[in-house]
Amino acid sequence: MKGRLLFIHLVSAAILLRSLATIFAKTAAIHSLGKGIEGILINVWTWAELVALILQAIVWSHVLNRFSLNRVYPVTSLVFGLNLAAAALIFQEVVQTKHLIGIAIIIIGVIIVNPPGKVGTVTG
Repeated sequence: MKGRLLFIHLVSAAILLRSLATIFAKTAAIHSLGKGIEGILINVWTWAELVALILQAIVWSHVLNRFSLNRVYPVTSLVFGLNLAAAALIFQEVVQTKHLIGIAIIIIGVIIVNPPGKVGTVTG
């Protein structure tokens, strides 16, 4: 049970940080439009994206230290679902049925690779 909770917490944190980095990147792009490279470099959202990516890399290193790559990497594809939700909720982008079907396929694939009750092999 402890291994499963650690798996869920670490992988969830990595996914959340990756999704936040994407949200920050989109926000930076919106606020930097037409401002050139200087506008991008001084944009607080660009720096927020970099911080999120650094934190995600640190968490991901902990994940890879403890669990098999063939188990954890497919789970990271769940970030697409978070990014789709962010696109709709934060940026008011249109989500179509085909997007939802794609996310459903991804979730099914993650469940097939990591069935409930199974955890990536603890290596450390």
